[in-house]
Amino acid sequence: MNKKPFHFILGIATTLLLFASTINAQNWEQLTDFPSSSRDDGVVFVIGDTAYCGTGLNAGWAPQRDFYAFDMNAETWSTVESLPTDKHRQYACAFASSNRGYVFGGQDKNGYLNDLWEYDPILNTWTEKTPLPDLGRGGSSFFVIDSIAYITGGKNDESFALKEVWAYNINQDTWEQKNDLSVTKWRASAAATDLKGYLLFGSDIDTSFSSELFEYDPIMDSWSVVSTFPNVGRTYASINAIGNSLYIFGGQDSIKTFYNDMWQYKIATSTWLELDSLPAYRRRGGMSFNNGTNIFYTTGVDQTPARIVDIWKYALFTGLGETVKISSFKLYPNPTVGILYIECDEKINSVEIYNSAGQLILMSNQNKIDLSGQPLGIYFIHVKTENQTFSEKVIVE
Repeated sequence: MNKKPFHFILGIATTLLLFASTINAQNWEQLTDFPSSSRDDGVVFVIGDTAYCGTGLNAGWAPQRDFYAFDMNAETWSTVESLPTDKHRQYACAFASSNRGYVFGGQDKNGYLNDLWEYDPILNTWTEKTPLPDLGRGGSSFFVIDSIAYITGGKNDESFALKEVWAYNINQDTWEQKNDLSVTKWRASAAATDLKGYLLFGSDIDTSFSSELFEYDPIMDSWSVVSTFPNVGRTYASINAIGNSLYIFGGQDSIKTFYNDMWQYKIATSTWLELDSLPAYRRRGGMSFNNGTNIFYTTGVDQTPARIVDIWKYALFTGLGETVKISSFKLYPNPTVGILYIECDEKINSVEIYNSAGQLILMSNQNKIDLSGQPLGIYFIHVKTENQTFSEKVIVE
């Protein structure tokens, strides 16, 4: 995948924006720390209003197997049963369905793992399930749709980045290989709504970082690019699906810049909004989860760099409604034969147009954009104002 030529410029602009945004971060609140050793690359699954957090690599570079329960209503921690003896790991996947939690794969001191463990919160016990019928892997992404867990990408002993997709049927305890991704992915971010899966970021086999947002249709077993993130590509970011939106936080880019920004992607309108940044060190590789009204983020590595035990809560809703600063924005006509008009109640600082391959093809600061000389197809437009960034898919026909 081609790297965007303005990567360095975007990095500087983003850094300045992050310093400015920390003064307007009232939606963030720091809570009681994670109750064990600092770590990154751990996993979390949610059952009801409780998040179960564990595994990861501690400050002594040792993989862990312990787990802790976080009550998202009381905002308190408690200890639960660890994974069985000698099942320490980092870079695993974790998901939940039908009041059970699952931990798959990852990496321990001996290599990559393909085992699968089921957690029963009533009995507080772990049971081994059917392993992946293939090589072990770590750094994969995952989401669950209708009791099917989709494990995508990652790396194994044979490849730095994979494009394989495996589906685990939770009810039947069986595995099935699905159609591959079109690109290799390691440490991408994934989440799902009731009907579709979404995959963002990640490093490919050539260590190029991606900013494309892929959508997975489980009925057609197919992937398509539906948008591009309006900033640099990353790894180690977190993503939460709530309602009809995705919320993306933090991560690390290809030049090892860390981030503390929060973004909202509205699926229905294919638009991006930048929300308040975390008023603390930038970070990556933490555990993130939500209860539908709040997003939580704990542990990880900060920019110093050091492994941490912080936990922060981002409030999505207040008594006045959703905490998103929304300006009026309209793009028309769409589809278009070539001419686009932008209406916005803020001054437009820049307009960037990308083709479906993620390549920048046009930059402007005008509210009239001429795409009549471009091939027919799908494009993505990013409009930046003083306070926000909007992104929308455009069809030229």
